[in-house]
Amino acid sequence: MIISSYCPSGKVGKTTTSLALAKIAEKRGLKTCVLEFDFSPGDIPTLLDLDISKNILDLIAGYTDTAIQQPKTENFKVVIAGYPDYVSQFTSTDVRNALEQLNEFFDLVIVDIQPNFIDSCIDIFEVSDYILLVLNNNYEIVSRAVGNLEWGIKSNYFSKDKMQILVNKASKKQKDDFLTNSMLQQTNSELYLPILNTVPLFKNFQGYNDERFLKYINDTFSTLFPQYNNEDNKDKKEGFFSKLFKGKEKSRQKNEKNTDHLSLPSVNLSSIGEDSMGDTKNLDLGELFNGNDNINKNIVTEQSNEIINTNDDMDEYVKQVTNENNMSNAKPVDTITNTNEYTSQEFQENNEAIMNNTPNYNEPLATESTFQNASLGEALAFQNNIVEILNNANKKITELEATNKKLEATNANLINTINQKEEEVLSYKNQYSTINKLIENEKNKMQNIKNSLKNLINTIE
Repeated sequence: MIISSYCPSGKVGKTTTSLALAKIAEKRGLKTCVLEFDFSPGDIPTLLDLDISKNILDLIAGYTDTAIQQPKTENFKVVIAGYPDYVSQFTSTDVRNALEQLNEFFDLVIVDIQPNFIDSCIDIFEVSDYILLVLNNNYEIVSRAVGNLEWGIKSNYFSKDKMQILVNKASKKQKDDFLTNSMLQQTNSELYLPILNTVPLFKNFQGYNDERFLKYINDTFSTLFPQYNNEDNKDKKEGFFSKLFKGKEKSRQKNEKNTDHLSLPSVNLSSIGEDSMGDTKNLDLGELFNGNDNINKNIVTEQSNEIINTNDDMDEYVKQVTNENNMSNAKPVDTITNTNEYTSQEFQENNEAIMNNTPNYNEPLATESTFQNASLGEALAFQNNIVEILNNANKKITELEATNKKLEATNANLINTINQKEEEVLSYKNQYSTINKLIENEKNKMQNIKNSLKNLINTIE
């Protein structure tokens, strides 16, 4: 997956946005690389303390390990651009191949594109899945973006469907809203682009690592890639009470239908006074098993407002179900309802899981509907594969059409260049002929002068 960060104007926060996106992506579990495509040179080598001698030319030459650098303070990787004269040392095909190589190795490639448009930018836009147009709500920046976008779309240099706007350095004090009044935000305009997010202007800004800025970029990432919204929580372990009281809808429905129940001790509400409830409402539940009998007698959980009887019978029941030494492998007890009942079948299955040391507490029992859902899932997956194949085919067709247009334009330019060169050659020939005639005339004049001098000498003698 490739994202291009672009703006035809400088100093809008494009590079800062690219680095912050990379930082967020790595936190979400995506293997990420930032490709700097700014040969001015760009700011990334200085910001991340990287070796500018290891750059995109190494990547194009096939020295991948040399080109890809690891910043000391970050988990994402970086390939830097280099100096202005490097642009003449590679072709558009080289850039495409380099991007495809990075895209195969990384989950996400973020290309930080320079403001000055060069031919290779076209290839980057074509292979990008998303193009992030980073703008400030400034008249000159917005006007330049409108002109650049209009020219690029008419020339088929990039697809408007891939582009979204990220407004950066937005100020509430600004009176004129140039962006809203521009063609970029007129829904009936051919240049209309959706706004992905608006990032405010921060005082004492600390760069891409600024926590305030990262919060907005995190929201931006979540909007772009909702499929990764839960990635940052996948490694968090469930605590004892989240396992113990986590409700499972399917299990509860099954329990309601089952007539064979195992009764739990009833809750003694009479022993709980108003004062004791107030004292225990916000206590750390981890203190339950630390030997504090006064706390263990009556517990009120703030989230569910369920009162749990924790007398000796309840403690004995918890020990029996969780087996203490094998808790991590046991299926969690369903949410304890007011009926204080738990099916013997579920109780038996839970004990078997404990004895077998099998971590299956997140796996529901297979039912007929489960298999039906699995078949439907397979059908949907097959359909999605077909849709993906068709989409890829359409993308390839679009790419081929764009390449064909580029070739036609290049061919026309070559023909014009050849015609111009032929005219220049003909002009040079005419000039050469004229110069030869002038030289010949000068030779004749010199010969006449020599003859005159000889005659003069003869006369004197």
